[in-house]
Amino acid sequence: ATSLYPLQFDQGRLEQARRIWEISPEEAQAIEREETAILYGDIQSAIGADYSRLRELLWQGDWLEADRETERALLRAFSLGQRALSADPSLQDVRLIDQWTLEQLPCLDLITIDQLWSLHSEEHFGFKVQAQIFEELQRQPHDFLRAVGWAEGLSVGNTPIFKSTRSYSDLDFSRQAPDGHLPTWRWCCPSLEGGYVVEDVFIDAFMSRLINTCQLLGQVSPQS
Repeated sequence: ATSLYPLQFDQGRLEQARRIWEISPEEAQAIEREETAILYGDIQSAIGADYSRLRELLWQGDWLEADRETERALLRAFSLGQRALSADPSLQDVRLIDQWTLEQLPCLDLITIDQLWSLHSEEHFGFKVQAQIFEELQRQPHDFLRAVGWAEGLSVGNTPIFKSTRSYSDLDFSRQAPDGHLPTWRWCCPSLEGGYVVEDVFIDAFMSRLINTCQLLGQVSPQS
């Protein structure tokens, strides 16, 4: 009820069963990884990144910590976060990602992160939901920001009349948040001092990566 992994007593029973059934430790570990992936989501990575903590936080429904862990995981995956992590584990003031560094992150890792969010939110959150909203709004960044609840304002076409950003702490880290509200893209913001601001150029670049390169909208849902 409190962990994805067996308690110490259960681990002892599993070890006893492994020996009775003459299953090697390596085979037992492979079975455990496979069954855990089926029940709670796969955590494959093309670069050896570890998404197990993200999976557990999402399983617990801890949306705020899962969002922060997504940021940490992406920074680590981009191989840009080691210096920042050692200096400031919270990554509160570190902004290292721009639209040109997106190509460093394999599609497999983006799909893994997306499917974990999608699975544990029942397709309410995730990159795929965000990409669907972006497509439905005819790829208009300002309309997208308002639709997912990251900004307020009015616009004519894609020209904003006025625009009001929200601070990161004012975002909604609950299941009642708008579709696509999470995960945030805090890891791409140049600064959080003036609010949570995602620039149009990054929205276009990241969505192009998700939709055109990774073909995320063509991926099979983890619920299917």
